[in-house]
Parts: sequence; structure tokens; C-alpha cells
Amino acid sequence: MQTILDPIVISSLTTAILSLCLSTYLYFLWKKQANRLYTDLPLMFSIIFISSAVSQILQALPLVGIIGDSVEMFRIRALVVLVMVVPMVVVLLSILAPRWRRHHYKITAASAIYWIVATFLGTSREQIMTLVIPFLLVLMIGWLVMFSVTWKTGRLKEVRSDLMVLATILSLVSQGGKVAMMAMGIGFVADMITAISVITYTVALVNPWYKWELTNADSVEVATTIY
Repeated sequence: MQTILDPIVISSLTTAILSLCLSTYLYFLWKKQANRLYTDLPLMFSIIFISSAVSQILQALPLVGIIGDSVEMFRIRALVVLVMVVPMVVVLLSILAPRWRRHHYKITAASAIYWIVATFLGTSREQIMTLVIPFLLVLMIGWLVMFSVTWKTGRLKEVRSDLMVLATILSLVSQGGKVAMMAMGIGFVADMITAISVITYTVALVNPWYKWELTNADSVEVATTIY
């Protein structure tokens, strides 16, 4: 019972539940759109949050004692994270390199193949992490650059790019520092930061400020037409 009530286990499961809830919300938000694309940000983030939630659960299960903490289990977690990596690559290419659209599938496929090969060729968790974590960090830094650019240029008006930048920084801190935090016995702090980043991403995607601006603009237009 003490293991189940471990703060790290509780924080991981709580973050996973939050991610699943917000993932479901973003999916139905995407479904409500009149013109849906498979590269739309709500759908991409829905997939990312699902992958993150499953990864959190798989990380918590060995701590509870339900499954063993083996290299094979770590490989399964790495493949689950791949489900998160693929949408990250798609979003990065769609926003930063729209002119290379015909090469997007090739680049995405190459990224997935590299991740799978690294996952199965690595003989230990440390070796697998050495191969995949730099790739993940490069992606996240790419996201940071991407949303910084859209923030300054105002290219994505429907999305709060400033909040996207903040959420990406929080994700970098939580992912980059989780191992060290767990070693210090404060792994729950990393989960709290992850939860805050998930919420921040969702608010940035929903962007109620943009909807208010559209509503106000429509009101002004109607008033102008009437008078």
C-alpha cells in the first residue's frame, strides 16, 4: 500500500489522467471543425497527449510492482513515445517547411525508422536513451524556434504562440530533468511541470482570446452595417 501511495506514482497517474482528458477534448474539438485535416494542431496534440499518458502509466507500473522494470519494458515505452514523436515531426515540417510538402512523408518515415532501429539495437536503457533523447531534444528545440517565429510574425493567429513557447520550455524542463529529479526523490515535480505544460498547450490551442476578437470584430461589422 505504501508503494501505491508513493508521490511519484500518484503524480504520474494524475498527469496521465489529465493528458487523456485533454486529449479527448482536443479530438472532439478537431471533429467539430468544418474543414478537417490530419495535420491540424488539435488532432496532432490529441495524439501527443495520448502517447504521453500511456508513457506515464507504463512508467508508474514498475513502481507499483505490477510489472518488472526491464529493458524490454523500456523498449515498449520508447515505442509508445514514438507515437508522440511522429506528430511532433509532422507539425514541425508543416509549419516550418510547407514548401517541402512532397518530402514530408519521407522525412517522417525516416525519423520513425531511426527511432525504431535505435530502440531495438540498444542493448541497455542507457544506450537507448543516448540514441533517442538527443533526437527528441532537437525536435523540442525545433518547436521552440518554430513557435517563437510564429509568435513574432503573427503567422498562427488561431493559436497563442507565446503560450506554446512557454509550454515547450516547461516540457523541456520536465523531460530533461526528470531522471535527475527522480534520483533526488522529487520525480513528482517533473510530473507537475508536465501537467502544467499540457494545460498550457491546450489553452494555447483553444485560444479563447482569438474567439473573443472574432466575436468583437463581427459585432463591430454588424453595428457598422446597421448604422
